[in-house]
Parts: sequence; structure tokens; C-alpha cells
Amino acid sequence: MFGFWSYRNIRIRIIMQIKYSEILRKNQELGISLNSKPLYNIHVLSNIITSQLNDILEYNLRIESINAKVFSGNYDKYITRF
Repeated sequence: MFGFWSYRNIRIRIIMQIKYSEILRKNQELGISLNSKPLYNIHVLSNIITSQLNDILEYNLRIESINAKVFSGNYDKYITRF
């Protein structure tokens, strides 16, 4: 029986072995299959470009059955909205 962190480490190694295009395809399929679950909007604030990270974060959340949509933006954009 695997502990929580052992399970996570195995999953991370598996994810690192698949191509980015495969993550995009599987992420889209998971998004469709999780459509009936509540959607969580997640905003990543950063001072660097992290747009490719959005798909990887979404994929990781969706394989855990969490319907998530990840957005990225810089600090200035969100601070002026509040």
C-alpha cells in the first residue's frame, strides 16, 4: 500500500514522461467528462509567463476529479481590478 506522498511521486514521474501535446489532449477529454461537476476557477499570479503551466495544473487537478480552469495574469492586472 502506497502512502500519499509515494503515490504523488509516482504520478509526477508518469506525468513527466508524457508529451505536452498528450497532456493537452487528455486535459480536454477530462474537462468534458467532468463537465457535470462544479467548476473551480483558479488564478495564478506571476511576474513571469506561466501560460503553459496552466494546462499542466489543470490536468493534475482533473485527474484528481476536480473540475478546474486555470488562468494566469500579472500582479498589476489583478490589483487594479480590486
